[in-house]
Amino acid sequence: MQNGKNEFRAVIKYLHMKGLMPKEIKAELNIVHSISALATVYNWVNEFKCGRTFTCDALRSNRSFFVKELLKSIVKRLRLLFVNVNNLCKICILCKIFS
Repeated sequence: MQNGKNEFRAVIKYLHMKGLMPKEIKAELNIVHSISALATVYNWVNEFKCGRTFTCDALRSNRSFFVKELLKSIVKRLRLLFVNVNNLCKICILCKIFS
């Protein structure tokens, strides 16, 4: 699906660079596909007017990587906290934290 989006955006960019107005671009897209909304065309024409040159979406942050690193940090701190604590006390502390 992402590749299809980029193709539509590239066509919108090309037609915009040719000097067509958003309604004209929408009409051209409707000749081949009737799935693009006028609001989408306006949005991308505005993006290209503001200087955007690429049609791909910006990379998003890798949330799973962030969560893994956060958990590693929490586990590391808990280990440091529990160095001199016996197992029964560890259980009690964890129960208070998570209850």
